[in-house]
Amino acid sequence: MPPESLQACCWCGAEDSSDLIDFDVQVANAQVDFDHAIYRCSVCTKLSATAQWGSQKFAYKALEYPRTLRKPIYVLVYDIACAWCGRSDAIEPADVNATIGNPASARHRYDIYACNACQRYTAVSYLGQVFTYPATQDLRYPSMYYLEVGDE
Repeated sequence: MPPESLQACCWCGAEDSSDLIDFDVQVANAQVDFDHAIYRCSVCTKLSATAQWGSQKFAYKALEYPRTLRKPIYVLVYDIACAWCGRSDAIEPADVNATIGNPASARHRYDIYACNACQRYTAVSYLGQVFTYPATQDLRYPSMYYLEVGDE
């Protein structure tokens, strides 16, 4: 059964302009472990994702990564600020479900966002709520990051 319609695009804010393009999909980095619905805005053509748990509704910006002969992978984009410089206008997703050498918790999964303003990384954990941590990329193993926590 298709979900309720999206009220406003998560990217441009246009109301009642989004068309359902896919539902009952799993996203690569979900904050809540429910099937999501994917909408495309007819104004800005970008994607938004929704999930519902009882009466609680979640809406996120989304990116689509097409794959040959398989369904695309959808990635949620969380509204966060850089953990280093605090800017939220220059940060974008760089690595989904990244490898963290010193995780704050073994239960957390992390995404890495790159800041174009200060050229540093922010780790995002989204178990129950969204947490951000300053992160440093390992020089020898570029696919590994370390959280900068505990030295306050």
